[in-house]
Amino acid sequence: MRALCPNRGCSALHDLDSHELGETFVCARCGALLGVEAGGLRLYAARAPWPDDPEPTEEPPPMPPPPLTHADRSSSTTILLFSLLFGLGAVLVILFLFLPVIDQTALMRHRARVKEGEAKLRQKERELLGEHYVAPPRRFEDRFKDKIDGKPPEPPSDQVIKEVQEARKVWKKQRDKLEEEEDLMDIANGRAMYPYTWGMLFGFLFLAVSSVGFLSLGPGRAYRVVGAVVLIVQVLLIFVVYLFGSFGLRWSALFR
Repeated sequence: MRALCPNRGCSALHDLDSHELGETFVCARCGALLGVEAGGLRLYAARAPWPDDPEPTEEPPPMPPPPLTHADRSSSTTILLFSLLFGLGAVLVILFLFLPVIDQTALMRHRARVKEGEAKLRQKERELLGEHYVAPPRRFEDRFKDKIDGKPPEPPSDQVIKEVQEARKVWKKQRDKLEEEEDLMDIANGRAMYPYTWGMLFGFLFLAVSSVGFLSLGPGRAYRVVGAVVLIVQVLLIFVVYLFGSFGLRWSALFR
């Protein structure tokens, strides 16, 4: 008789004889272990082990990483030193790049205080003099000579003129003090440029040395890329500074 393989997914047909009852065999299509019974085929195992199958072996344990040698430790220490030097150089460059900018903004704020005082004085004169007020740069005495509607305006009272003169006198003292402070700030900013320049120079030197170290001893591509980019930017900055510096010196010598 013919019987269908009972293994799920297998459609192999097997020819069975009556003398094969009780025997087992392997399905040629799916590899299942089958037994011959009176009613047909019985599934004993989904797949029987083949004679030539290798015996399962245990996977060997992972090998421990090799110990660090003296050269590896020296290289790691060198990279760490270059990284610290790179960070120090970056901090110095950023610090001494923005300190002059902060000093200049402080000076600009001080100059704005002078302009604010001038604007407040003009506003007070406009409130006191009214229609007699004429904006600068005309002289104080000439502010009362205009005519309104073809008629000379009434001159302001002595009290008003006295208040205006007193306000101008007070503001003159304040302005002189502010201008003196501005001159001192300008002198201090000029003197501070000397240490700022040296700090910037040391920052660029630290960056250059650490970048060369990254290019020669960098353990990965990222270190070498950072070193190459920083070196290229430094060379370009030096070229630009030298070009504009020499051009400025020649221009000043020409018109001296």
